[in-house]
Amino acid sequence: MKRMACVICLILCGLNAAWAQYDFRAACPEGQLMYFKIHADSATVSVTHPGPNWPYYDPGHKMHGAVTVPQEVEWQGRRYRVTAVAPNAFYRNDSLTAISLPQLTAIGSQAFCDCAALAVVNMPVGLAEIGDGAFAACRSLESIELPATLRRIGTSAFALCSGLVQVRLASGFDLHLDSSIFAGCSGIDEGKNMKKMP
Repeated sequence: MKRMACVICLILCGLNAAWAQYDFRAACPEGQLMYFKIHADSATVSVTHPGPNWPYYDPGHKMHGAVTVPQEVEWQGRRYRVTAVAPNAFYRNDSLTAISLPQLTAIGSQAFCDCAALAVVNMPVGLAEIGDGAFAACRSLESIELPATLRRIGTSAFALCSGLVQVRLASGFDLHLDSSIFAGCSGIDEGKNMKKMP
């Protein structure tokens, strides 16, 4: 059993290493530094974290309060479009209270996992994927609206969000919601708390 746990840990560490390094940093609209990784197309970037190991942020670089992810960032005279939040980007950031996201296509696995103070998430139209455990254990999150453009919501994406009491589904939303997505969310009852928006 111990050996299997070690193998799983090595695999996970290997997966995380792909996102461990950032290419540049730039200020978000609130003036805080945000870290970005350039994609292979050399035109788009992901928001990521600065460090190779958890905790990814030291206290002096941890984003706090309400934060807006910009739609575009500039570095060395080039402009890049922000299209994703990388896995673990804000993992266990207990100072983040709200996040406004631009027209992203993906939110990576555990991107906001265990952000205990995160109470407000503005999901963008155009979002296609929310990764496994992306918002798991965000205990201050009470309400979420899922856009109709979603094509995949990963396992345990909102699991253990103990404060979650309302899930609003945008008009045209037709994705099947697996029971694991909201596992451990005692305030969510599919019949009463999930409402389609007009």
